[in-house]
Amino acid sequence: MSAENSLAPANYGELTAFEEKLFLSNDVDLERVRLVLQMRKDEAAHARALEAESIFRDCFSEARKSFKPVAIKGKNKSLDSEYAKLEDIQDAIDAALTERGFFYDWDIKTVGEELEVTCNLYHKDGHTKSR
Repeated sequence: MSAENSLAPANYGELTAFEEKLFLSNDVDLERVRLVLQMRKDEAAHARALEAESIFRDCFSEARKSFKPVAIKGKNKSLDSEYAKLEDIQDAIDAALTERGFFYDWDIKTVGEELEVTCNLYHKDGHTKSR
């Protein structure tokens, strides 16, 4: 059955035997057709999300190989320790991330007397990760 004769969008691929039988039936149940088309749409979206996540992981793995060493410039006098400042971490990773299609932003909120900072890492192909 050609895509132009089906009720399913052409980009969803070939109809299964069940779908073809359902769509060609003389007593087509439009609600069943809608359900089948929604299932196909959901399956396609899920497949795209899995592919985007796989690309994200591959690109991030490649980006990590190009991260520069992070300078330890911060000093915590209360704990007598040193730490990497956020701007130094960004300096070490930004170029490698950008070259591989990543960008990020920050969600900052106050929780009681503490500051909660979450980094959202996005890839051009659609997958996002937050921590």
